Amino acid sequence: MYKFLRVIILIFLSVASLNAEFNLKVSLENWAVNYEYLGISQRKGETFFGDILRARFGYKVFDNSWLYGGILLKKDYNGEGLDKVYPLISFHFRPNEKTELIFGSINIRHDFHPAMYDPIKYFVKPYSDGIQFLYNSEKIKIDTFIDWELYDTIEHPENFSISTLVGINLGKLLFNFQTRWNHHGGQLYPHEGINVIHDLSFGGGVNLKILKGKVINLNLSSESFFSLYSSDVNKSLDNNGHGISNKIIFDISKWILFYEYWKGKNFFNEEGDPMYRANNMHRFSVAKEFKLYKDYVSIRIEFNGRYVDKFCHDEKIILDVAVDKFFKK
Repeated sequence: MYKFLRVIILIFLSVASLNAEFNLKVSLENWAVNYEYLGISQRKGETFFGDILRARFGYKVFDNSWLYGGILLKKDYNGEGLDKVYPLISFHFRPNEKTELIFGSINIRHDFHPAMYDPIKYFVKPYSDGIQFLYNSEKIKIDTFIDWELYDTIEHPENFSISTLVGINLGKLLFNFQTRWNHHGGQLYPHEGINVIHDLSFGGGVNLKILKGKVINLNLSSESFFSLYSSDVNKSLDNNGHGISNKIIFDISKWILFYEYWKGKNFFNEEGDPMYRANNMHRFSVAKEFKLYKDYVSIRIEFNGRYVDKFCHDEKIILDVAVDKFFKK
């Protein structure tokens, strides 16, 4: 790992000139997530604590292209030493201010509904490798990417996913569509029974802005989600359930309060929050982000109360420190 970092630094130094432009990105996440889920079948109670440090150094190769190299350090508070040391390498092509194409270490944060992707995975596996296309304008947002997690070997099967998220802003109406296809399989991994699995989930909906003021904002949203499943044993794409999420969302002086009613019918998504496998769920949420020092340091707190067969709850406290500096030499 240290040889890798030394090579990256030498490459940047060798190509640097008097007109070279650089970008330093450093972020630290200190996070605590607690799930008090007792006596329900969807999820067990768990507690997570840890730190994630990302440090990347970028060099502007061309007018519209950047090359980044760096490292990710992950420490879970469950033992001694680091739990993960991971290299970060990426090439970014930016033909204009709205469009970006990333090869290598792609962004890990996406606007998935929790039924599509469990938010705890951002902390458990805080890195993704693949290809990502981003488009961000006033009216349209697109995030589509391939996340390649594992190659096919004799120790484990291959595993990758292809996802797309689209948002369309029409003023008071905001439409969204999201889909995620997970593939497990391969021919090298010696496994009896099912060798290839396809898990396809997709959905979307609309968000209506009821009230927009200086202090209070009120939105209503409704989203539907569907899941399909197939394997090398059963070739056809079979229905794996569906669900509907209806929300009332208040923004009061940057305090986010919402109520969600989830009505499902045997919905199952491998990567989603297991709580959305319930056929009926009520969720109450309160969240607030506090700026501690400009845009560099913030702390976010969140409380979720849920009722499935009984009341359960979870809490999150996340400290973010982020530096993103551009400079020339």
